[in-house]
Amino acid sequence: MGTVFKLVLIDHRTVMEKAAGWKRQWGLFVLLIVQLFFIVEASGATPVRGPGSINSRELKSSLPPLRLHRLGHDYVVMDNGIVMVTLSTPKGLVTRIQYQGIDNILEYNKETNRGYWDILWTTTRERVLDGFVMLRGSSGFYTYSIFERLEGFPAMTIDQGRVAFKLQHKLFNYMAISDTRQRVMPTPYDRSNGQPLDYHEAVVLTNPSNPQLKGEVFFSNHYAGRTMSLEFQDGEPWKKVFGPVFIYLNSDSANKDPSSLWEDAKKQSVRETESWPYDFPLSEDFPTAKQRGTVTGRLLVHDRYINRNLINANSAYGYQFWTRADAEGHFVIKGIRPGNYSLYAWAPGIIGDYRYDNFINIAPGGEIRVGNLVYYPPRVGPTLWEIGVPDRTAAEFFVPDPDSKRVNNLYTDHADRFRQYGLWDRYSDLYPNHDLIFNVGTSSYQKNWFFAHVTRKQNNTYVRVNNPRAAYPHFTTRLIGRDNAIARHGIHGLYSLYSVDISSLQLVKGSNSIYLTQSRGGSPFNGLMYDYLRLEGPPYAS
Repeated sequence: MGTVFKLVLIDHRTVMEKAAGWKRQWGLFVLLIVQLFFIVEASGATPVRGPGSINSRELKSSLPPLRLHRLGHDYVVMDNGIVMVTLSTPKGLVTRIQYQGIDNILEYNKETNRGYWDILWTTTRERVLDGFVMLRGSSGFYTYSIFERLEGFPAMTIDQGRVAFKLQHKLFNYMAISDTRQRVMPTPYDRSNGQPLDYHEAVVLTNPSNPQLKGEVFFSNHYAGRTMSLEFQDGEPWKKVFGPVFIYLNSDSANKDPSSLWEDAKKQSVRETESWPYDFPLSEDFPTAKQRGTVTGRLLVHDRYINRNLINANSAYGYQFWTRADAEGHFVIKGIRPGNYSLYAWAPGIIGDYRYDNFINIAPGGEIRVGNLVYYPPRVGPTLWEIGVPDRTAAEFFVPDPDSKRVNNLYTDHADRFRQYGLWDRYSDLYPNHDLIFNVGTSSYQKNWFFAHVTRKQNNTYVRVNNPRAAYPHFTTRLIGRDNAIARHGIHGLYSLYSVDISSLQLVKGSNSIYLTQSRGGSPFNGLMYDYLRLEGPPYAS
C-alpha cells in the first residue's frame, strides 16, 4: 500500500463535537433541479452495438429519447427509455423507479420514506438544493445535494447526510459490499422479530423466513460517532456540494449467480471514476475539469535509525482530495477545486503525519509542483522493541473467535473476522482473573495482544512504569476518541500519536514493566485499539 496523500481545504475550520437532541428534518429551503442530457461519452448503458463500430450520430439516433414531463401538480418524471424516475415537487423525493418492466423497485410505503436525502441536524435553518441528472442511454441517474448556510443562520450541528433508498424486500434479498463481503439478506420482518442484543441495531435471527439464517447475528454498523460531526457557530456561513453520485441499475436474467451483477457494477464504477469530475452539472458550485487544478510531487522519508538514506514512501469540513503515491513516492492529485489547501501524507510502516509547510493555492487550470518533500517522522533514538505494525489498523493483532451463539457466518474464516458480533465480551472470557500480560521477546503480538483494549475500563489511558499502584500515573492521554469503532465492529478509529518520556531513574536492572490502564469503568463499547507501540533508547551520535 503506497503513501496516502490528503489535500484539505483550509478556508473553513474543522470541528470535533456533536450536540445532543438530534432531529431528522427537511430544511426550510429545499430547491429541486432536474437535468436531462445527451452525452455520448458518459453513456453507461449496454450499447446497441460496440463503440468501435458506431459514430455519435448513429448512436444518438439508436438510443431512446430523453423525456421530462409533469405528472399532475405534484410530480416530475425523468425517462430515458431504460429507467424512469418519478420525483415529488418541490421536495425532490424519489417516489418511483421503473426498470425492466418493474413498476417500482422502491417499497410501497409512505412517499416520504422511499428515496430521499437523509439529514440529521439540530435545526432546520439550512438551504438545501437537491439535483437529479439523467443521461441518454444511461442505466441509472445521478443525484447531488448542495448544503448552504447564510450569514445570520443560527448555530447547528450536522451529524449525517446520505442518500437513502428503501427497496422492495421481495425483489432485493442479496447484498454485495465487496468481493469478499456478499450474502443473502434477512427481511425487515426477520430483523424486527429477532432477539435484540447489546444495542438495538444488532439482533439474533430467531425465526427467519430463510431457515439457513436462523441463529445468525445481523447488525448495522454505519455509525461513525460524534468526532465526525460538523458543528457551526451562530451566524457562520458555509456551502458544500455532495455528489453527484450515480444510482446504477442492472439485471441478468440469463444468469442466476448474483456475482455477474456485482462484476458488471464494478466495471460501471470504473467508468464513473474515469469520468470524474463530471462535465454535466449546471451548478456553478461544481467546477468543471478545466476549472480545477493539479498538485504533483514526491515524498521521501528520512529516519536515520531505520535507514541513513532517503526512503521512497511507497509502502472535513471542507473538501478533501486523496491519492496514493507510486513505488518511487511520486504522486499526482487531479481535479482539485480552486481554493487554499493544506497537504498531508502518511506512509505505511512510518509513524506520524507529514504536513507541507505552506498553504497551496489552487487556481482554475493551474498545476502546482511541490517537488521532493522529505518527511522526518518522530524519533528520539534507536528501537529497543516494538509491538505491532504502524499501519493505522489493529488488524495484525489477535482477533478471537466469537461466542458460538453469536456467529455471523459471513465472517467465519474471513480476513475481516473482527466484524463478528460481541468480540468485546470475549476479552473477559479469555482473561477472567487478570488483564493481558505481554512479555517482550517471548510473546507474539499476532497471538498474545488482544486487538482492542476493552471491557474493564474506559477510553482514556494511564501509563505507569514498574509501579501499578502509583498515586499518579507517569502519563495520561485524557479522554480520546468518540468514534464508536468497537461497537461498529471496526478495526481502527481516529488516529492519535503519543510520545512518552521515561527517565532512566524509573528503570531497574533486569525486567521492567509498563502498565497501560484505562482509568474508569464504563460501557462495554468503551475502549481503544493500539496501532503500534515502540520503546526507543537514548539517541546516539551521528
